[in-house]
Amino acid sequence: MIDGRLKDIYSAIQRNPDITHQFVEEAVLPIQDMLESMDEKINILLPKKRKQRQTLPLRDPVYTELFEVFVAAAGSNAKYK
Repeated sequence: MIDGRLKDIYSAIQRNPDITHQFVEEAVLPIQDMLESMDEKINILLPKKRKQRQTLPLRDPVYTELFEVFVAAAGSNAKYK
């Protein structure tokens, strides 16, 4: 019984491709509208462009010419208990 109905539906689709195309378009149109509205809502929530941030260095970098001075002075003030 179900096979007979499916065969009838397939034959109707093959005989009337224009009407079938129209039905499919009418079925897809509400889904397409809903997806477009969801896309607009998501675009409203997302930021448009990234904020430019300025980062300050945490400390002055140790340059190679100061490294020898740092190593020479390291531990010079240590006190033994």
